This record gives sequence, C-alpha cells and structure tokens, in this order.
Amino acid sequence: MSNPEALELVLKLRDNDYKTTIQIKHLVNIKNNQPRKHKTILIKISRGFVIEQDVCVSFLKNLSMKELIDELEYAQSTKNSILEQLVMKEYYHKQW
Repeated sequence: MSNPEALELVLKLRDNDYKTTIQIKHLVNIKNNQPRKHKTILIKISRGFVIEQDVCVSFLKNLSMKELIDELEYAQSTKNSILEQLVMKEYYHKQW
C-alpha cells in the first residue's frame, strides 16, 4: 500500500468511517494469513565467523571431540546458549 493510500485510510478512520474500519480489518486479515518467513538465526562460532544455524550444525559435525569441547568452552564463556545447545547435541550424537 502506498503512503497516500495509507494516509487516506487513517484520516477516514479518524472520522469513524465504518467502511474504512472494515477495509482495515480485511487488510490485516490478509496480512496475517500470508505465510511467514522463518527468521534466520545467526550464531557466532569460536573462529569469529557468524553463520546460519544449519551451517553451524554442519560445521559442528565436522569437528573432532576435542574441537567440540573447545567450541563448548567458547559457547559457555560467551554465554551463547544456542551454540552451547547445538554443541551438546552433536557431542552426545558422537558419543553413540
């Protein structure tokens, strides 16, 4: 919606125009029913890179147990709980 159209709706809404109220509700319903994009989660790893969560999982799968422990220490020292959870999940996965 363009700015002039939005401004016109707002001004009509201020004047308590009933049709405008219905039109705005309709526009909000359309917006709410659109598929939402998933928010990308970015994670900073010990090597200084900020990567997406799925790339981080792939990165962790390629680490040795010693490197996983080092990554866990980094996650804990930086209070990076998402990285910590991912490292622990991979650590337990490699244990089995």
